[in-house]
Amino acid sequence: MRYVVQKENIITNLNKMRAYCPTAEVIGVIKGNGYGLGLIPMAKLLCENGVQTLAVSRLDEAVSLRENGIDTAILLLSPPFDADSAKTCVDLDITATVDSLSTAKLLNSAADDKKAKAHIMLDTGFARFGFMPGEENDIIAALTTCDNIAFEGIYSHFYNAFSSDSPSVKLQVRRFNTA
Repeated sequence: MRYVVQKENIITNLNKMRAYCPTAEVIGVIKGNGYGLGLIPMAKLLCENGVQTLAVSRLDEAVSLRENGIDTAILLLSPPFDADSAKTCVDLDITATVDSLSTAKLLNSAADDKKAKAHIMLDTGFARFGFMPGEENDIIAALTTCDNIAFEGIYSHFYNAFSSDSPSVKLQVRRFNTA
């Protein structure tokens, strides 16, 4: 099987997203080797067309971007799993995902001489990782005690998101807004 990807169509779709919501920042999600289109070529294409933040699911993808001269913001969509991966996030200026108070503490310790960047991940029902409903006090503890982290955002991964009027999506939105 062979397929052809036309760069012009990607750029057109990017511009359509910007027109639809002109005040929102577009984050170029290029996990899984750019969804099979090539991590580095997709990163370069998106950055050349004004995307200021890229997102990947694995730390090795983020490291590869840095090793190939991509200096734009990178959001790692999975949390650092040990001290070494947390330190790599800090050293390479990769925005980490914080999914628990223990992850926040791990990242905070790794950032002893430099401020780490992070987004908080909420588990609203996808059941992979993230602060669970009811763990709002842990979120507050992370925000107030981890002085070496600059928290820049909060996100979730909705399952079944294309059915915006379904009860499961409404529940996920409610959980996100509650947190």
